[in-house]
Amino acid sequence: MASISGPSKSFRKRRISASTEEKAFNSKRKKTATNRSMIIGFIKGTEGPTLIRCSTCKQGLYSVLPYEGHPNNSIEEFLALTDERLSVFTGKEEFNNNLDQFPTHKITNFSVYDNQGHLCAFDSGLIETDVLLRFSGYIKKIDDEDPSPDNGVAAHDLGPIVEWYNSC
Repeated sequence: MASISGPSKSFRKRRISASTEEKAFNSKRKKTATNRSMIIGFIKGTEGPTLIRCSTCKQGLYSVLPYEGHPNNSIEEFLALTDERLSVFTGKEEFNNNLDQFPTHKITNFSVYDNQGHLCAFDSGLIETDVLLRFSGYIKKIDDEDPSPDNGVAAHDLGPIVEWYNSC
């Protein structure tokens, strides 16, 4: 049901092969490790390629996809989550289940993005490393089996995402 708009894994795991020209500058290269990814830069005044990554999502800026915008007629998070179309209970039930502390909803036709406006994959470990990711899309009741945005509430700037799981 969930689909994500963002760069494919081949973009995130692309390796840069060292050319003979790059090997000549090997002594001038400085390397800095950040969150399991390597940022390679050259000291000022030297020639050679530079791999520049986003400081938030760690994607290469040459290949990052920008977030295109919110769904049509979308509303803010607070208004969307209080919409009666998302309510599973009517209020007339005889029991009250206090085990569910957080509301759980399905989302469909959504895009996940960072604070810089770059599309990101939510399953790439960014959430676990405390990177703030937000999303826009259609929120549906947890028991709604229809994968289309019909009967969903269009919302924007939801989040930040603190926990997620994928249901089939």
